[in-house]
Amino acid sequence: MGLDNLMEYLLNTKVDYIILNCYFRNLASEDQEKFKETIHNMKREGLYKSPIHGVYHSEKVCLFAFLLGKHYDLEEDDMQILMDAAMYHDFKRENDFEDSFHGMVSANNIEKIVPLGAVYSDRVNLTMLKAIIDFHSQPDRRLRLNFENYGLPEASFDRYQRLAYLLKDADALDRTRFSEKSQASLKPEYLHFPRSVFMIDLAQEVNEAYNKLMERNWSDDIPLEKMSGDCFHSIGFDFFRISSVLENGILSFSEMEKTKMNFPRNFDGGNGTRWISAVPTTFIKDDEIAFKTFIQNGISFFCTNQQLYSPVEFNKKSTAILKGLPYAKSGYLDERYVFRKISTEAIKSVFVVKKHAIKDVNELSYLYNTLYYGTLESKIIYLLNNMGIKTIDLVPDLIVPMARYKKELDDYGAVDMIERIMIVPKMKKTLNVLLKDINAIIQRLIHNYYACMLNRPVDSKITVADVVEYELSKTNKKVTMVDGPEELLFFIEEPQKKKEK
Repeated sequence: MGLDNLMEYLLNTKVDYIILNCYFRNLASEDQEKFKETIHNMKREGLYKSPIHGVYHSEKVCLFAFLLGKHYDLEEDDMQILMDAAMYHDFKRENDFEDSFHGMVSANNIEKIVPLGAVYSDRVNLTMLKAIIDFHSQPDRRLRLNFENYGLPEASFDRYQRLAYLLKDADALDRTRFSEKSQASLKPEYLHFPRSVFMIDLAQEVNEAYNKLMERNWSDDIPLEKMSGDCFHSIGFDFFRISSVLENGILSFSEMEKTKMNFPRNFDGGNGTRWISAVPTTFIKDDEIAFKTFIQNGISFFCTNQQLYSPVEFNKKSTAILKGLPYAKSGYLDERYVFRKISTEAIKSVFVVKKHAIKDVNELSYLYNTLYYGTLESKIIYLLNNMGIKTIDLVPDLIVPMARYKKELDDYGAVDMIERIMIVPKMKKTLNVLLKDINAIIQRLIHNYYACMLNRPVDSKITVADVVEYELSKTNKKVTMVDGPEELLFFIEEPQKKKEK
């Protein structure tokens, strides 16, 4: 099976996919063959070369558009327009980022890729195709303006609106390929048709199938540069993760899922789900950013004898995401990655830089600014849960600043790229203020929690060293603390196994 015909493969094996099989069983046999023919004849060579917005995306949008069109009984000409738009709406993209203009550019060049057969001998049909392709990358509020810009006859507005929204919904359904925590994930409330909402389960099944079909041995296609050696890994000031790391090792997010662990991300870096960010011990220099930013600003682990991989260059981000490879999102020259897991046997010590070890826990930053509200929310819920607080609603002080943080991000996500450039400075300033307020509440809660755990007065100083030592005492490891000149170190020893008699 080649990687350029995944939809055909999926259709030929649809019995393995319950939801997809159900949809196709409800189609007439001639409609099934018509769709297969459409997919087979797609001009793949003319599509944008990207695993995110290229042939895979076009195939899936075609499927969703076809099923929507059949459900709403589109006439033959309108079905042809919708399918052509589904196939080629992104063909003039130049990158995988949000871009309000790629629809317009694709529309202006559509005659270079769409066969102008009998349907498009009617100029209204050709103009309709261009108009809905242009509109797919614009906000809904421009529906009427876009219609007028293309000079379509007033009598065709309802037809235009229907096709434009069907294309938008088909395009949006493929957003199920993104994590729910991603800003790019599907927002069901933005779908225009009840049938589109009904098809979300199908879209999820199709994208899960695509992901499995596309995942090949990454080393066969892009051999990553690698080295062997010792490394450091930081968990920030996530005290609640210490005992888990010493009992289970340092796990990638895919490994955590296998063991049903629930540790949230601090932010979305370039390591995907299968990789662990690390800094080789041989890379430590004054000018290396990852070491200074993370290793020296948190609770860190010294790990021995690891296979360390270099990330894919940032300009190959889409390929890296497709194949589950790490990519240089942050640009840290000293950052490398470990595949899947660092075993407990490899973890030799835990350490904290002295200036942080003596700080009170109510002086620390527990949260990171993010454009993905779900990332922030999941981290806060995780921290609260570990302190025995089940929901955010049980901390009234958090409700207002978090609601404002979410609204700020929602307002940002609702505007197009040009408007975003104008509001970014103000938005970032507002988010920083809100995050500072939210973090202050978390600081107080964590301080009070550990005061209770350590049987100390609430108004006493609870240091990072106090908490790390307490969390280490909960493990089955023998720990020796050494007060070094620059760091507080905790050396880890495996417990001695009892000899059998």
